[in-house]
Amino acid sequence: MMFSEYTYHQKINMQKGFDMAMKNKVISALIAFIVIISLFTGCCKNNKKEYAESDDRFSVVYSKDTFFSYEALYVDNYTGVLYYWVHKGYAGGLTVLYNPDGSVMTYEQYKNNSQN
Repeated sequence: MMFSEYTYHQKINMQKGFDMAMKNKVISALIAFIVIISLFTGCCKNNKKEYAESDDRFSVVYSKDTFFSYEALYVDNYTGVLYYWVHKGYAGGLTVLYNPDGSVMTYEQYKNNSQN
């Protein structure tokens, strides 16, 4: 056997070291990508809009947009009833907002409660 030849176990250990170094580079690149994306998108954006009569059926009263989710509070311009919409990943849902007594919450009640 020559001194320049590697044994089977030495070759395996060198391959493991190469795989670990590659894995570390991929993880570092992924972390750098996530940090850069979060810097450009920001953590979250809050938009509070005052309810206004318009020709549209629904108006957005409040919305919060983050990197992975979106939630909004809509008001029906004809009835004044509030609806809550949430979207996270591939899932989402819409529901009516209720008062503690079980009645449907209207925009006027929401506005009065948020001022207190």
